[in-house]
Amino acid sequence: MKAIAVFVAFAVAQISIQLSFASTVSPSYAMLVQQQLIVRVSTSGNRPILVNGNSTASGGSLATGAIIETPDGVSATIDLGPLGTLDLAPNSKVVLDFDCPPAPPAGTEAEPCKVKVKVLAGCVVMKTKKGTQGQIDTEQQEKIQESNKKGGGAPLNFCTPGAGAGTAAAGAAATTAGGIGAGTIAAAVIAGGLLAGGLIFGFSGGNSSPSAP
Repeated sequence: MKAIAVFVAFAVAQISIQLSFASTVSPSYAMLVQQQLIVRVSTSGNRPILVNGNSTASGGSLATGAIIETPDGVSATIDLGPLGTLDLAPNSKVVLDFDCPPAPPAGTEAEPCKVKVKVLAGCVVMKTKKGTQGQIDTEQQEKIQESNKKGGGAPLNFCTPGAGAGTAAAGAAATTAGGIGAGTIAAAVIAGGLLAGGLIFGFSGGNSSPSAP
């Protein structure tokens, strides 16, 4: 009888601990699972790209914080599901972070999902859907471009200095339904080139703050 009593007490304690643990981690765990499932990779010609140093072709998935690299002649589209899409031109390297906060209490406005891309090399075009806020960073500066809080609207695009002409030529040669189009690359090159010129001026000591009257 003593042995049975000890066993029952132990079982009740274990159930209580498991219920408490589940109530604590469920929202975070559900959000993590969602983030890992919604992001899919599509590449031009189904040729592989690198995700965290591993070869990945069309149909592969990735989680937030991934380092994505496209080789010469290969473009890629990252499908973020309800968050939007990210197009990468050939010879690009980025760090992709995305996050959706848990559902707020009743009567409270929901915080938008966020997609942040740090562009280390090449050209990118980010298209966010309604309810998702987009942001593009570089190694040198945070928030080079940012969409409005509600998301949607015009795409964000950026090219690192020196990525323009060679990237556009490689993109024009890549023919696939899944990859970034030459027209999109051209638009990114033009906009990115203008922005890169401003960045170079800023990093070389230019003062962009308004002058005193």
